[in-house]
Amino acid sequence: MTARTSNHPHPVSEGVPFDDDLEGPSSSVSCAIHQLPSELLLLVFEAAKEITHETRKEGKKTRTRERPVQVTASHVCRYWRAIALTAPSLWTTINIDFSLEVVPFARDYTPLFARVRTYLARSGDLAIDIRIVHELDDQVSIAVFNSLLSMLLSHLRRWSTFKFISGDHFIRREVIKSLSSTSLPSAPKLKVLELSRGFASFMDKRWFHDNVLCMEIDAPQLISLKLGESLPQCWRSLAASTTTLANLHVSCHVMRTAESWEELIDILGMLRSLKQLSLCNEASDNPPTDNSRLTPATLPLLRRLSLSHISPSRTTYLFQRLSLPNLSKLELVFCVSVPAWFTTRQDHQSPITPSPAHHRGVQPLLPKLTDLTLLGMTDVNAHDVGWLYTHVPSVKRLCINSRVKMFRRTFLRQLLPAPAPAIGGPPEDVSRPPLPQLRTLHLKGVDGTFDDLIREIERTRLAAGIPLLVIADAIGHEPWG
Repeated sequence: MTARTSNHPHPVSEGVPFDDDLEGPSSSVSCAIHQLPSELLLLVFEAAKEITHETRKEGKKTRTRERPVQVTASHVCRYWRAIALTAPSLWTTINIDFSLEVVPFARDYTPLFARVRTYLARSGDLAIDIRIVHELDDQVSIAVFNSLLSMLLSHLRRWSTFKFISGDHFIRREVIKSLSSTSLPSAPKLKVLELSRGFASFMDKRWFHDNVLCMEIDAPQLISLKLGESLPQCWRSLAASTTTLANLHVSCHVMRTAESWEELIDILGMLRSLKQLSLCNEASDNPPTDNSRLTPATLPLLRRLSLSHISPSRTTYLFQRLSLPNLSKLELVFCVSVPAWFTTRQDHQSPITPSPAHHRGVQPLLPKLTDLTLLGMTDVNAHDVGWLYTHVPSVKRLCINSRVKMFRRTFLRQLLPAPAPAIGGPPEDVSRPPLPQLRTLHLKGVDGTFDDLIREIERTRLAAGIPLLVIADAIGHEPWG
């Protein structure tokens, strides 16, 4: 079969700077690749697009914008170009990184707008995925963002993914403002929404309390929601519009009042489909009120909970106000400036052993955990770690890190079996190692200091018939920097 390119439509490029019309090789030239039906060639293009997308997600950011696969394919010959330009599925991903869009000091965004219009037109009526990255030093005016958002919002009904990552509080506010209009159409295909702050420095959080915007977007199929520095009333309406939300990540830096936290609990009580919840809060803490008589909000499907930089009193409050019958994965990330969550002694705070006041919400959850992550621990002793290991017998994966080496050693030594109760006793008197279900130990921030201890742990657990896989990350990869 010889391809006849004259039978294929040949749309004119719509402003993409590197997508000019090409004549390509003569249609009379027969190549082996031209023997492939257009349907199979399109599958190859789509596969290459997906592979490139995954590679970019895993790799490091470059300082140049690479030509997308579908654009490259459209430059090979007229046959490929006709297939690429008439396949809507190749043009459904819009990636915008403002640091790569313009020549320094030129600030001409005409090619960017032309490219976005091209992708929107060529993608037809298919669902689209949008990702916008803006850094503090990109110096993009609010007017540019408003023009871009206006163009994208005209296709809101087709949004499947919208991720906006910016270090500029005012730019992010413009995005939220655009999503707060009561005249917005429904977003029936929207499944992923992310409005995060990237690597921005903190500003006066009172600004947010005085300028609350409420997102009125209707997204009945929303599955994942990630918000940075947003008060609960900002996204209450959005949460109420969906019954499918499974993943929620909220930065609570601006939640400084008891009313805000109570509203958060009220919203969480509506999200019965939630499976993963992540809360982060680096703001100063207010002492919680007595919650012992309040009915907790139940999250029946929640499997994974991550609390980052949450203070002891606020963590206790969350466990008292939330009922998590099926929680199996717990991640606690602390920092040295935040008091420890668990306390046993008035003169010394321990991040592990909870006080009796905490038992209502915390202790019943521990035996059910199969995955436990503790990062940034700063003040523990052997008694604390021993108590913890005793109360999490079902843990299969343990990830630990402490900023102080002696605390890391404490966590590791407690994984060894206790000595025989009597000197000279029979070998069978030696107790089995703790955490009998543990199969994976993930250590972060290690530097080779504990290699001998790790080998001893592996040897003793192997001898006890419970082999252990140890994964160690170098110091340079610590999650808290």
